[in-house]
Amino acid sequence: MKQSVVKRSALLASSLLLLSTPVLDATLVLANETSSQKETQTNQKKVEESVKNFLNEEKELANKADATDFYTRVNEQLKNEGLITEGTSNTTVDKEQRIRVMVQLDEDVAINKVDLPTGSKQSVQSIEKATDTVVKKQSSVKAKIEKIAGSKAKRSFGYLLNAFSINVKVGDIEKIEALSGVVSVTPAQVFYPTDTHANAIADVQKVWEEKKLHGEGMVISIIDSGIDPSHKDLFLSNPESGPLTKESVKKMDKGKYFSEKVPFGYNYADGSDDIIDVGDAGMHGQHVAGIAGSNGEVKGVAPEAQLLAMKVFSNNKELKGCYTDDIIAAIEDSVKLGADVINMSLGSVSANTDPNDPQNQAIKRASDAGVVSVISAGNNSVSGTNDMHDTPKNLLNTSDMSTVGSPGVTTEALTVASSENSIVTLETLKDTLGNAVFSSVPELTDGSTTIFSKVETQYDVLNQERELIDVGFGKATDYTDEVKKSVKDNIALIQRGEISFSEKAKYAKENGAVAAFIYNNTDGIVQMSLDDAEYPTIGLSDVDGDVLLKVAKDKKKVAFNLGKAEVDNKMYGKMSDFSSWGPTPELNFKPEISAPGGNIYSLANGNKYQTMSGTSMASPFVAGSQALILQAIKEKKLNLSGKELVKFAKDSAVNTSVPMFDVSHTKEIISPRRQGAGQINVSSAIENEVSILYTPTNESTIALKEIGRSTTIDVTLTNHSDKDKTYTVNDYGGVYTQSTDANKEIYDTKIDKANLTTDNQTIELKAKESKTVSFNLTLPFSFSEQQFVEGFIGFDGVDTPNLVIPYMGFFGTYSKDKSVDPLIFQEGHSAPTASGFLVSNGNNILGMVKNEKGESVVDPDAMAISPKNNDGVQDYSMPYLFFNRNFSQATYDIIDDKGDTIKELYISKNGRKDFFNSGTGKWTTHAVSQAKWTGTSYNKKSGKEEQVPDGRYQYKVSVTSQNDGSTQETYIPVTVDNTKPEIKHVEVSKTGTLLVDVTDNLSGVKPDVVALNVNGKNYKMALKKGSNNDKHHQQYESTQRISSVFSQGKNQVTLGVSDMAGNIATTSIVAQQGDKENILIYNLSPNQTISQNTAGYNKETGSFTLSGSYKNDTVFYVDGVEVKTSDKGLFEVSVPITKDKTSILFTQDKEGTDLFGVMPVKVDLDAPVIEINDSSDGKINTTDSQYTLSGHISDATEALLYNPKTEEKVPLTLDNGAFSKELSLIYGDNLYYVIAGDESDNHTTQQVVIHSSSATKIDKNMIKFDNIDSSLSVINTDSTGYDKDNKTLTITGKLAYPVANFALNGEKVPYDPTTLAFSYQMKNISTGSYRLTAYVQDDKLNQGKPVVNYGYTIWVDDTLPSLTLHNVEQQSDGRLVGFTNQNPYVVQATITDNLTGYDFSINNNHVYTDPSYTTFNESFFDKRPSVDVDYKVSLLPEATSKMTATLSDLVGNKQTLDFDMNHHKDDTIPTPRLVSSDGKLTRKPVVISSSNETDVANHAGSFEKPNLYYSTDKEIWTVVPKDVSVSENGNYYFKYADKYGNESAVSEIKVDNIRTEIKSLPTISLSSYGGKEEKVTVTIGLTTEDTDTHLTYSLDEGKTWKEYKEAFDVTKDSVLQVKSVDTAGNESPVLSENIVVKPKPIQSKESTTQTELEKTDKKDGETQTSNELEESPSEEEKGEAEKEQTPPFENQEKEDKKIAEKEENQKEKTSQLSQESIGFISNETVKRSSNVSSNQTQETLKSLSKNNLPKTGDASNKKVVIIGILMLSLVSIVWLNKRKKEQ
Repeated sequence: MKQSVVKRSALLASSLLLLSTPVLDATLVLANETSSQKETQTNQKKVEESVKNFLNEEKELANKADATDFYTRVNEQLKNEGLITEGTSNTTVDKEQRIRVMVQLDEDVAINKVDLPTGSKQSVQSIEKATDTVVKKQSSVKAKIEKIAGSKAKRSFGYLLNAFSINVKVGDIEKIEALSGVVSVTPAQVFYPTDTHANAIADVQKVWEEKKLHGEGMVISIIDSGIDPSHKDLFLSNPESGPLTKESVKKMDKGKYFSEKVPFGYNYADGSDDIIDVGDAGMHGQHVAGIAGSNGEVKGVAPEAQLLAMKVFSNNKELKGCYTDDIIAAIEDSVKLGADVINMSLGSVSANTDPNDPQNQAIKRASDAGVVSVISAGNNSVSGTNDMHDTPKNLLNTSDMSTVGSPGVTTEALTVASSENSIVTLETLKDTLGNAVFSSVPELTDGSTTIFSKVETQYDVLNQERELIDVGFGKATDYTDEVKKSVKDNIALIQRGEISFSEKAKYAKENGAVAAFIYNNTDGIVQMSLDDAEYPTIGLSDVDGDVLLKVAKDKKKVAFNLGKAEVDNKMYGKMSDFSSWGPTPELNFKPEISAPGGNIYSLANGNKYQTMSGTSMASPFVAGSQALILQAIKEKKLNLSGKELVKFAKDSAVNTSVPMFDVSHTKEIISPRRQGAGQINVSSAIENEVSILYTPTNESTIALKEIGRSTTIDVTLTNHSDKDKTYTVNDYGGVYTQSTDANKEIYDTKIDKANLTTDNQTIELKAKESKTVSFNLTLPFSFSEQQFVEGFIGFDGVDTPNLVIPYMGFFGTYSKDKSVDPLIFQEGHSAPTASGFLVSNGNNILGMVKNEKGESVVDPDAMAISPKNNDGVQDYSMPYLFFNRNFSQATYDIIDDKGDTIKELYISKNGRKDFFNSGTGKWTTHAVSQAKWTGTSYNKKSGKEEQVPDGRYQYKVSVTSQNDGSTQETYIPVTVDNTKPEIKHVEVSKTGTLLVDVTDNLSGVKPDVVALNVNGKNYKMALKKGSNNDKHHQQYESTQRISSVFSQGKNQVTLGVSDMAGNIATTSIVAQQGDKENILIYNLSPNQTISQNTAGYNKETGSFTLSGSYKNDTVFYVDGVEVKTSDKGLFEVSVPITKDKTSILFTQDKEGTDLFGVMPVKVDLDAPVIEINDSSDGKINTTDSQYTLSGHISDATEALLYNPKTEEKVPLTLDNGAFSKELSLIYGDNLYYVIAGDESDNHTTQQVVIHSSSATKIDKNMIKFDNIDSSLSVINTDSTGYDKDNKTLTITGKLAYPVANFALNGEKVPYDPTTLAFSYQMKNISTGSYRLTAYVQDDKLNQGKPVVNYGYTIWVDDTLPSLTLHNVEQQSDGRLVGFTNQNPYVVQATITDNLTGYDFSINNNHVYTDPSYTTFNESFFDKRPSVDVDYKVSLLPEATSKMTATLSDLVGNKQTLDFDMNHHKDDTIPTPRLVSSDGKLTRKPVVISSSNETDVANHAGSFEKPNLYYSTDKEIWTVVPKDVSVSENGNYYFKYADKYGNESAVSEIKVDNIRTEIKSLPTISLSSYGGKEEKVTVTIGLTTEDTDTHLTYSLDEGKTWKEYKEAFDVTKDSVLQVKSVDTAGNESPVLSENIVVKPKPIQSKESTTQTELEKTDKKDGETQTSNELEESPSEEEKGEAEKEQTPPFENQEKEDKKIAEKEENQKEKTSQLSQESIGFISNETVKRSSNVSSNQTQETLKSLSKNNLPKTGDASNKKVVIIGILMLSLVSIVWLNKRKKEQ
């Protein structure tokens, strides 16, 4: 008998049956007991856990329901306001991603060192050589930056840009920018890709026909997703006309020659020569290339131009978008190859203008080299709209709605907006049988319709008669056995929704459908991106879907043909709705020009064609136009080159554009912010010879920025021709501003009473003349601020093309509008998606409550978390915000109720506004996961992150404007509440409701979800507020009656209540129902079946645990097992259970004779038995791709088949236990689980593996790597397979199929034929960026084409970052400590890393984030300077704060430094009491010390003792170990200072008793000179009075010295030596004087002489000298001697006169001259050899003494004295020798 199985559970593997929650509706009375009575209850802990778990589950369900209600209600409001439409969702979560950056250096570039490129072989070689030179010079800087970033540089540039790219984390730009030699560091942005009828719009045919210009000799570079060069339309009419040849491209270091039309191509993204787009870009590049230069069925604008295929989008579908460094490399190579025009139909949304961006620099340098860069504006309309295919709207009521993207914001780029084509070429679908007649496109009158989207493959299978089979959403479960039979060899008709397009196509193909038709589930078009590029899949409108559904329902046959049809475009003459608006965030003018981009028919791969729309289509139209304009300029031989050539070509196109008018609204102009100068007119641009530029900027557009009520606009017209020109001024109707209609549609309207005036309406320009024309723009006072002001200034030519220049300014302050939309509970909230709140675990919105209307709303006071219990419920908070504007920086901090910052969570830089993402159909939001807060702050006492006290806190979000740097702040409340509510009283009312008194002091009780457990069963109920409530104490009443859930007897009741923070309080009572004390069993009902899965059954012991109640303190027996109840009558007992058991007996005795209760039961412990046919140890082998799994299941009532890979659960039909299921297999192992259950809830799970050795269907991932990812892998020192020492990375994995060809990095890789496992070793791997290129091919797969032919990126960083902390010292035990008296204290750190992208935190607070450049090349950063970080932190006063500093790099390498910072503030350190070692005059050093060192040490107590410091200038202080020895006089300063920075007052001591040189010098005065007297009186003195100095003299040539006390007489010729000596022991130089006395009369010469000498000797006691024994001179000789005694340096006559006067009148006076003065000499024996005047010498000494004497060690001054003495001695000796000879 066949048995139909009813599925009773979604996951039978865990539980096949769900218990339904009982309804509470009866009335009863409960006895009042609370948990505060602390009664002992059996199994109470388990019950409470059950209640908590149940309550959390119910709260989770309630939260989801509330959130659904909340989002639904919000979305309904937004729908009513037109902010969202059907089919869009509410919010998206931004994830932090790794990005690539460009590092630009300040050295010169190669283009400045070589001639302009010609594309010739010689030119390319010259450029390559110069470029290599520049790149080599980058090595030192690269190494530093790579060290910091932890990765190697990806690509280097040297021709147009001196830069390189590197991969890092987001937000690390500042650190690298600080390096010497680095100009800028810019994150690489991720970019996405954006007909003859169009040619007619721009007068292209006129240029072809009249000017005979087709682009011959021109080269257009297509930087895009790739080109199929084999397309039949890609050829040159004259193969010789192209400047690039096969030979000229050979010297490029990459890429190859493909054809005359496409002479060069390279895949920059995958590092290969595979330039055909087979990725997710939808042949975008091929379509773009056709618009620019196709030359067949489709005619591009420049059909005879050559095209460069510069592929920057990967064929790896895991990699979305492209990177800046690939784009820059393509730009550089384009210039090297001599391209005339570069087209980039790509961009990112709402970009900032940054002239230092490496990409912008590359575009600028390309312009300088004479290459025009044409870039699409973007396809995002305005940021205030939600439908890119509808008229732009300002749904957000903001003035900042620009979305123009990068690189289109680059100043040197020509940025293009999109207008609509005149004719639309449609791909059509027609039923040749006539059963499906479409009418959705009125222009198609043959019953056909248009195809919105399809896979470019063969559709011949549709030509045959087939049926349409409705398969709903096309999920796997929609393909029932009946549907499978029907859909085979027919067409699957599938509705959009629930699963992806690729999954819909996949299941249709797997189930045998020949094609899949997917129709929309709402208004609008279907744009599909599909994994399978071969399976016929078509996207249709919802209207067409309804037609096909009726045909399917009627079971009529269809046979379809695909064709083409041209219809008039209803949008012709309008701007494309999707075209992105300007200006830039800095109010720069973008876009500049428009061109046809809507509904453009062009090329597809494989000789096919397609229609696409976007500014991506408008851009190549202008690129082709620029090629024609440049060709014309060259033919005219205007002698322009470089940037002048580029500027003239651009300006000609802009100046001759045709402004478009708004035919839908006022018939007035379309905003210049939308269309630029207007629609391009190629013919006029070529004919034009006059430029019009804004005088201040020399640009062809006018960006006025912020303006006032009156503005002057000066424009300069320049006539480049040889003919005079005449123009009439055209203001295009006046001055305009933006207006909004009732539907929020935006359009331009004239400003009433605003004027644009000029003096002359007619402008005449002579040949070659330039003329400036001034305009005055005035605004009326009725015109309010915060609005755009814009329009056009035209010059209508007479027999010459008309000229135009657009202008735009902002009246007001552009940064005034809110950056962050107000929070959802605040006034002014207008975000178009649910935002402005906090979420927690599971994205549950915090603070969600029901208002009085029962609606789910957010209560800011209820936004609470309870992180301390770590129960997975409300453990953290995370902000969801909507940003209206771009910003330069946003910081996220937590502040307490005092406004003090307690946690710094995150810093975001260069952020973008939120907008409607047309790709996802959603508004973006900022879900700031980096600002997640778990309620902690750093405890400096413990050195750990600890929970903050319960209380009110706030997020402080500070946002800095991109426009002017102003800051706006947003505060978001969050409560930390780790305290559970207190349940004070529980009772049951007379009406059967539950009354509960509960108190919660912070977040408040959550009354809408309450758990109740009665006798082991959980119930959900809600409470409503009762009376007698205050703020913290509330009385509640259940909204339901609960009496029906009680039984007669004692009922165990446990109540669980939660607060808004997620804390749960429980209380338990025992309630008596009725008068009888019956025995109650809580966990088992009469006649209930006990199975293996019944709660209470223990399979190991074969027993069942009963819990229940009976009389208090009573002993009884259950199946002979003794049990005793508690004082409340509760009990628990385990009894044996056997298969044949039918009842449980309750007796008063052990023997069972005194029976007082029987509970009948059933026992079923046998689980179903599963038998799988053809299975051996759970594995089945087959050679087929389809397999019917069969078997038998006994004793089962239901079964299902579970596929863990797809998570599909398919019910199995049992026929007397037998089952079978047809399965579609992939190659290799296919894992399934067969799960069966019986009515008793016993269930069995059986695993089965089906191995197919011949299936050609494979897993989605052909290569499954073990240790790298399918797109980007980051490797550090701990990564599996990486060997730092040997520089190898061993990559392991497994293939999904035994292919014929498998290679990695060009090397054939062997694999195990059984397991398909492989191992491959990459060598020479260290820090850097690497690409693993994979190639997989087999003739059995993918029609023989490669299954894998792309690359995987691998980033390696095996170097730890370096962190240095200043002002800390390492102790002997290795600890780092610091000391300070400052609080707060500034932590100073220096950071270095080999690469970029590190994060630095102090005490777990986000302090510094290094810009992440995702370039893993150490040589890029080798010159990058370290970064100094200062961070202010509060310390524990007068204590030790435990601190931690953590530095982690991009790949997870981390360094942590723990240090103690000791704080001590002391303003009362005693002043040093100074003492000197010697108070007397001394020539030795004096020792100074402090006498109160012990007092100072005692004063410090337990803190570090102060040290003594001294200084001579109060600026430079030196520590004194114990005392200080000073050797010079002066003022000395001393102070005590400790390690904390505390200092005492300064003590000063004056040292003036150190004398190392004589202070006063001797002087000699004689009573007469020249032998005039027989007795000469000698008087010796000092140059200055000094009590510490005395005089000594010698008359025996220094042999003996006497102390001079008074004047003395000398009676014979002598040499007097004198010196001064002080008490310190210093002596002066010896001063000598020859004393000559008058001889006495001679009676007997010899005897007289002898007698006199003897007398003299006897009298004086002096030793005779040889001079004294000489014969006295004669009178004649005396006279001669007197003449000779005059010093040689005196005037002789004057001195003779002076001497005579002195001899006559002043004989008693000290003589001014000496006969033989020899000055200062040493203490050695003195010879009579000098006649230098002692007085003159004394005067010299006096002069010296008046100056500062040389200090100790002053060698220069000593040398001067010595030299002077020597010179005087020399003169004296010469004079004395002469004198002796004369005698």
